[in-house]
Amino acid sequence: DDFEIAAAASMAQHDFDYFAGGAETEGTLRANAAAFRDLTLWPRVLRDVSTVDTAVSLPELGLPCLGVPIIAAPVAMLKIAH
Repeated sequence: DDFEIAAAASMAQHDFDYFAGGAETEGTLRANAAAFRDLTLWPRVLRDVSTVDTAVSLPELGLPCLGVPIIAAPVAMLKIAH
């Protein structure tokens, strides 16, 4: 939700609506959101975080090393999100 709130605050309303919405009845959008809600992320507390690296390398996707592992799916109008 934090990323969606930040995107809504930084994008024009019609651009945000394009990315936040889904096709037809938005069934897939709801199913994906439900699947993500069912995912449990277990925090790792009391760990040494003096050197943290969030970079990820995905050579199988033909991507360079990404500083943050967040990827937007290929969409026709991805340019409007930059």
